[in-house]
Amino acid sequence: MQPCGRLKIDAVLIDGDHSFRGVLKDFESWATKVRPGGFVLIDDADDAVLSELGAFIELIKQLQGVRYLTTIEGIAIFFRTVSDPWELLQELRTACESRQIHRPWDYRIMHQQQLPANFRQSNGWLADSSLGIAYQLCFLARCGAGPYGFTPTATAEDRKILYALSRDRNDGDVVQVDESCQNGVRFRAILCSPEESACLAPLLMPGGVLIARETSGDSVSTRSQLLEAGLGGCGFGDHLHWGVRRPDCLSPDAIIELAIQSHRGRL
Repeated sequence: MQPCGRLKIDAVLIDGDHSFRGVLKDFESWATKVRPGGFVLIDDADDAVLSELGAFIELIKQLQGVRYLTTIEGIAIFFRTVSDPWELLQELRTACESRQIHRPWDYRIMHQQQLPANFRQSNGWLADSSLGIAYQLCFLARCGAGPYGFTPTATAEDRKILYALSRDRNDGDVVQVDESCQNGVRFRAILCSPEESACLAPLLMPGGVLIARETSGDSVSTRSQLLEAGLGGCGFGDHLHWGVRRPDCLSPDAIIELAIQSHRGRL
């Protein structure tokens, strides 16, 4: 969701999932894109059966970023007032606190967390902003400890992030990925070429990060290769691409096997 993006529309009609969370998601995704002076319309507002929808409408009547005008033929009409899109989201977050609803764009809790002292202790490579982002993703990856792998296609300069991660986290060695790694080894991060992503992505732990240096000069093609490899959350910067191995890409048997492996030493 990009509430501050270029898209500005005159009116939006919300008529889909009428559960509280469903209409909340629609509202926060689209009301922020309506220009000041535009309208947010919510259908079925007078349907007494839809109690959650009614509760949501009553909640947003409290906001300053939209102003309730009237309900006509079952459609609640709100006028988009002059305010910053993020201010509207902030209002919405505050209004939802009474329901203990956390929104994906609300990262206050994360912002309040202190990064460990070992984060970016090794910083000789940080002049490259894309390497800095790759380091951060791999350092904070939501997966267990493990080695950091690279293939011969990875440049010596790019490998610096793996050695920095290995030193700073002290939870895995930097090793070259080869045939021997096919025997149950799972990596926290792998540095390779985009063309290698399909065969190497399965070697990542769920939540592990694959980093690939663009080689074709075609960013769209490179991102497609990572997506086709089953990686999610794909992003890029300065010709460096990354993706996270999604747990939902694993079969139930694979999930059980990985769980057994990760706990084998503790059972």
